[in-house]
Amino acid sequence: MELLRPADKKIKITGLIRSTVVEPIQFEEAIIILTGQNNEVLARKEFNLKKLGTLQPNTSRPWEFDFDEEDFLGDITQPIDNWSLLFEIKREHQLDLEESWAKSIAPETQTALKKIIADAPELKPGEVNFMGLSAKVKDDDGLSITLLIRNGTDKNVNLEKIPLGVKDATGEEVARGSFTLEKFQVKANTSKPWTFVFPKSMVSNKNPDLSKWQAYLIQ
Repeated sequence: MELLRPADKKIKITGLIRSTVVEPIQFEEAIIILTGQNNEVLARKEFNLKKLGTLQPNTSRPWEFDFDEEDFLGDITQPIDNWSLLFEIKREHQLDLEESWAKSIAPETQTALKKIIADAPELKPGEVNFMGLSAKVKDDDGLSITLLIRNGTDKNVNLEKIPLGVKDATGEEVARGSFTLEKFQVKANTSKPWTFVFPKSMVSNKNPDLSKWQAYLIQ
């Protein structure tokens, strides 16, 4: 296989697609990943392989894969040694915990979160959304909510500012504010829990009906 850099912020790879199965095989859309020498994923992209046609048993066919800037997940400015092209096997949606959470919550809580993720409605391709886990009014009249940030994309998502509103069971907006996060990332195809605390100054109703509530992004 040959790896070329025809232009800045682009990689062109010519590789061999091999078949070791005993029957002819046809491909459709497939996610291809470029990995480095430590098996880190450097790029990921979905390719339409229908034009590849039928691949006969125990044969190989060359194919060209172009990765653009938006496909990169790692540092491709440095020389890439011992690289590989792989078909990505779609894995189940998983729990992603910040290190502080992983150290502080009980194993049974982690198990409960994993069950919530498994039972949650399936995300659409490319969808990122918020699922409410818990909400309570604090002693100082602030409002604390815990959300599950669900990343249904095949790329890591970095969040810096999140403008949030909260409605209670009556449909009334009871809190509104903007939260700044530092180095906050939700990995591809995972969900991450996080708690947001609205201080008293951001809460418009000190006695909300939290029997049912909704958090949403403020546009």
